[in-house]
Amino acid sequence: MYRVKEIIEPDFGCEGLPDGQEPCCEVLLEDMDSGACRTVKIPDAELYRQVITEGCVVTYDDGVVKKATAAEKMLDGGWQAMYQAAKNVLNERQVSEYVLAGGVAAAIMSSSGKIYTGVCVDTCSTLGICAERNAIFRMLTDGEQTISRALAVMSDGRMGAPCGACRELMVQLMPKDYGNIEILMDYRSGRVVHLGDITPEWWIG
Repeated sequence: MYRVKEIIEPDFGCEGLPDGQEPCCEVLLEDMDSGACRTVKIPDAELYRQVITEGCVVTYDDGVVKKATAAEKMLDGGWQAMYQAAKNVLNERQVSEYVLAGGVAAAIMSSSGKIYTGVCVDTCSTLGICAERNAIFRMLTDGEQTISRALAVMSDGRMGAPCGACRELMVQLMPKDYGNIEILMDYRSGRVVHLGDITPEWWIG
């Protein structure tokens, strides 16, 4: 999430704007978590369409600046970082004639605050794995074992709840506290649920 610190209008001097060139403004964006700044060029018409002015809170993803929704403003920096981390590894591709990977990407935040990512791997047999479990196994490999948050992003940008197998792994991993794991169900609306809400009356506890 970024805050618009400054919008610099272009100055074309007496020669004016060259034919066929779209007028753009230089926009100084400040990362609301780290305080780092970056300058991007945005078409003047796009700023006008979205009513983006100095002080506005925006998102910046894949070179596109969008005015943040009320729900996005409510999501803290941890969720923002997880969402971006998952999107960074989302890359559906045919690995071989038998293996498809990257159609779903997940991010897991451990109790230490570290983020682990994983992608789904689909095969012509039962050797595949979901993105969430892939991320969890990376966490376990790194020596951690407690999950605080999880999310998954599908190839079309929508988000979804973990499947039964992924929930089962989280339950068995944290049989006493699995109910407290937070799951981001929808990035746009900011809807967050607890694993216990979507995993009622499980066979463990």
